[in-house]
Amino acid sequence: MKIIRREQPNGCSFFDIKERRRTMPPHAFLGYSLSELGSIFLLITGFGGWFIWLVNHFITRPLQDSINNLANTVQDFKNSSKEEHREFKDHFEKLDKKLEEHELKLTRDNEEIKTLFNRKEKDNYEK
Repeated sequence: MKIIRREQPNGCSFFDIKERRRTMPPHAFLGYSLSELGSIFLLITGFGGWFIWLVNHFITRPLQDSINNLANTVQDFKNSSKEEHREFKDHFEKLDKKLEEHELKLTRDNEEIKTLFNRKEKDNYEK
């Protein structure tokens, strides 16, 4: 601790007690001046922006492109599947119609065979 005598311009003097401790001036924070804090902020902001750009450029954008390609592939597969399903349905309906025609023809042929057989038996019975 130091006692200092100070004189004012009007000739009066006063004593000031000065302790040996460091005081921060009002334009400093955490021991850094405003210009140093501004420089630190700009460096952090610059590196942060650069890091974000790197992540976007090398990770996010390729991932987004891959997701878009996958979505397009799935959509194409869906459209192709719909087309194939429609073609299969048409083919199945044609086959079903053909089967019905064959069943009718088979039934008609069976009836004709029965009629012919009955006629032959009737002719044999009458003779």
